[in-house]
Amino acid sequence: MVIIYTFIIICIFRLYLSSLFEGFNDGGRNHKTIILIGDSILDNEKYAEKSITYYIESNSNTTKEDNIVCLAEDNSTIYNTISSQLPSLTKEENNNNTCIFISVGGNDILQKIVYRDASQIQPTALDDIISDYNMLVSDLTKKMNKTHIILMTLYYPQASFYRRYDPYIKSWNIAVKACAKKHHCQVLDLSDFMTEPEDFSHDIEPSTIGGKKLSNHMVAMIA
Repeated sequence: MVIIYTFIIICIFRLYLSSLFEGFNDGGRNHKTIILIGDSILDNEKYAEKSITYYIESNSNTTKEDNIVCLAEDNSTIYNTISSQLPSLTKEENNNNTCIFISVGGNDILQKIVYRDASQIQPTALDDIISDYNMLVSDLTKKMNKTHIILMTLYYPQASFYRRYDPYIKSWNIAVKACAKKHHCQVLDLSDFMTEPEDFSHDIEPSTIGGKKLSNHMVAMIA
C-alpha cells in the first residue's frame, strides 16, 4: 500500500513539474490563432506598402508562435465569404484561443447602391444586404461557437464622392452592432478612429497608415 501511495505522489509531482515547465516555455501565455475573414479592409496588401497582416504579426503584443490566418480577399462580398471563406475554417481552430475578425458588406453596398444610378437602387437594397449579413454571422457563430468573434463596422470614406452615402453607412453600422448583440459578438467600430484622409488609399481602402492604426486596435482587443 505504501508503494502505491508513493507511486501516486511521484506521478502527481511529475505532472506539477511538467505544468511549470510548460508555463515557463511559453511565458504562461496561450498562443492565439487570429483569423481574418471578409474583404479588402482586412486584405489591403494591394493598397498599402505594408499590409494589416504584417502589422499584426509585428505588433509587440503578438509573438511568432501566434498563428495569423488571412482568409479575407479583395473584392469579396457576403456571398463569397459564405461560399469560399467559411468552409476554410477548421474544427481545430474552433477553440477559446481563436479570435476571428470579420469585415464584409462594403462591396455589397458598393455594387448594389453606390455604383448604380439612383433609379436602379432598390428600396430594400440595404435591408437585403443586412439580411444576408445576419445569415453569415449566424452561420459563423454556429460553426465556430468556441471562438471569440469580432464584427467590424464600416468607416466613412473621406473622399467627397462617397460622403453622400454616409446615411447608408450609418444604418449599416447600427445593423452590425445589433447583429453583434444578438449573437454575443464583440464590435470593433472603425468609424471611431479611421477618420483622417491619410488613413485611406484609393479613397476607400486602408492605407499603410490606416492599416497600422487598424491593426493596433485589433490586437488591443485580444491582447
